[in-house]
Amino acid sequence: MLLLAVLSAALFLSFLGRREFATSHEARVAQVARVMADSGWPWNARPVEVAPARLIKRDGMIRLSPDPEAPPVRVNPWLVPVLNDEIRLQKPPLPYWCAAILFRLAGGPSEALARLVPAMLGALTVFLLYDLTRVLYGSTVAWCTSLVWLTTYLVPEEYRLAMADPYLAFFTLAALWAWIRSSLSRADSVFNGHKIAPDPIYRPSRVQRAFSLAPHGSGDGYVLLFYLFLGLGALAKGPVVSLVVAVPVLVFHGCFRRRIPGGIIPHLLGLAVLLLVALPWPMAVMRHVPNAAELWRYESVGELTDNTENARAWWYYVANLPLLTAPWTPLWVFAVVYAFLRNRPRTWFPITWYLVLFLCFTAVHLKKNPYLLPAMPAQAMMIGLAAATLLRVARRIRFRGVPGALILTQTAVGIVVAIILALLLWRESDRHAAVLGLMIPVALVAWLPLWPIVRRWPMPWLAVQAIAYALLLLVFGDVYLTRENNARSPKAVCAEISQMIDGTHRALLVSKLPEEVAFYLPLRPRGAAPRQWIWVKDDEKGVKQRQKARKPPPPEPVPEDFDGWVAGAKVVAVRRVPLRSAPGDTRWKVYELTVDYSRIALVFR
Repeated sequence: MLLLAVLSAALFLSFLGRREFATSHEARVAQVARVMADSGWPWNARPVEVAPARLIKRDGMIRLSPDPEAPPVRVNPWLVPVLNDEIRLQKPPLPYWCAAILFRLAGGPSEALARLVPAMLGALTVFLLYDLTRVLYGSTVAWCTSLVWLTTYLVPEEYRLAMADPYLAFFTLAALWAWIRSSLSRADSVFNGHKIAPDPIYRPSRVQRAFSLAPHGSGDGYVLLFYLFLGLGALAKGPVVSLVVAVPVLVFHGCFRRRIPGGIIPHLLGLAVLLLVALPWPMAVMRHVPNAAELWRYESVGELTDNTENARAWWYYVANLPLLTAPWTPLWVFAVVYAFLRNRPRTWFPITWYLVLFLCFTAVHLKKNPYLLPAMPAQAMMIGLAAATLLRVARRIRFRGVPGALILTQTAVGIVVAIILALLLWRESDRHAAVLGLMIPVALVAWLPLWPIVRRWPMPWLAVQAIAYALLLLVFGDVYLTRENNARSPKAVCAEISQMIDGTHRALLVSKLPEEVAFYLPLRPRGAAPRQWIWVKDDEKGVKQRQKARKPPPPEPVPEDFDGWVAGAKVVAVRRVPLRSAPGDTRWKVYELTVDYSRIALVFR
């Protein structure tokens, strides 16, 4: 447990603030939370003035768009999230609330604070997964599963981001853990004359008894926890939590032949808890934003029907399987084969859970690798279940045959990754001495798992291999990826922009700012009627296309391209602002829009 705690802290909680915001996904959460924190605490928040939202459908996409003709309204940003002076209801508010509370307590926003809560949830998940696997398959499989889950690339990478997906994944696993714990309580410990797990789970520990609200460990307390976690998951990502929780619950009952835990009263109380947690916020929002219900339908159920925005091909996740399973891909292949060879209901639980969720997310139009985070515990469990058997057989036959070949292959993956990572750092960095000083010990650790193989130590091999993978993930994420990410960040550009705006003569065009740019700029820079407005364009895709085709930079925009951007005024001149941090044809381009508020200009607009 000490090793799991150390690895969790290193992989999830270290260097959270080194990577700057370079994409809109994290910046949206952080910027909305920044507005909340700036307004004060929820009970005495300063209202924010925004334009009323109207539902529009353009090119098959449904959006809440500000209505410029209607008078502005004042909203509490803790209740109605606000992003760049516009109402944002695409996602529920729990991630915003968590980050905003930390911003308030710390006295200001930062990248590390925005990522702290999902990172802590990731660190806690390993212990939930360990306990869940232990009660189903025993301590050995739980140990293997936890090490695999911790060092699967997608897990620490996504749990360290300020997004809603880590919240959904954590509450999904927590709800499943509570449900299975309730099913395996002492009051329901034997079914069909046999016990399920080899561990003494039917004598609850002091911690387990503390979680149980009913006497003698009947499991009713776990039922209430299940509904609480379900409600928090809905408050983090919406109704999709019902799908990702229902799949493993149904598969569990099918594979382990357990009856529904608890009685009618605990479930009725649990439903009351679920509604009390999940319903107040959407009901309050619908009173202020009448079109919110249709937007939520489009963003959730609509992804199976009419929402084809950013749709990807059906084979997207299949093509990404090497990334989703890295670096445990060899053992993942063996785990799939092992399920068919073992062919027992208990063995089929994690792989069926994994496969059904995989197919469900494949059917959704919009596909992203973070969406599969709720399936990662199932992937780790199926690998851990197969790895425990593989290591037991390898010890008996002294690492010969197929088990020995698989273990050597898995070790070779770490060695190859270490070599490739060293070459990447050498190519991208001018400080070759520092690269050598970093990669020499990393390379030695990558070779270290060969020692337990020589000594015929199966379980120590897995621990050493996990430590080697953890070190490689830390170097890859916190050194290489951070360097690449910060090179694309707008932080340096925003530092120059902050010096040129005064809020009176020159102000920011807030509603048109990219979210990652808005986070590094003043929150309320608007003046009364400035003559110049600053607009920042994200031209990353255009730069890549022009570099690939060897085309020159695009021509300067003309004033007619900005008609309607500034309410009550006409853009009469546009010029690109030269910046030291963004010279030439770079991603971030800054423009100054000169406007005319006269009636003559408006007539000819």
